[in-house]
Amino acid sequence: MEPSAKRLSQEWGISIDEVNIKLNRLKTHNNLEFPEMGKLFTRTDVEQFAPFHSLPISNDAREVIGTEFNFLK
Repeated sequence: MEPSAKRLSQEWGISIDEVNIKLNRLKTHNNLEFPEMGKLFTRTDVEQFAPFHSLPISNDAREVIGTEFNFLK
């Protein structure tokens, strides 16, 4: 839900520098609960730059609100 440049580099198979170039206009943030994770992106913001499209994710990991998907349908 909140990938770092390092995580996106691993997912997309490109260098961290290339990720930062692609996403240079996007805002980053720190996770208040886990500040040690460093600068993070919002997953929905970076999806448009991904070299492939994956299944959609919920917009909250702890609450049954927002976008919940039933992949068994």
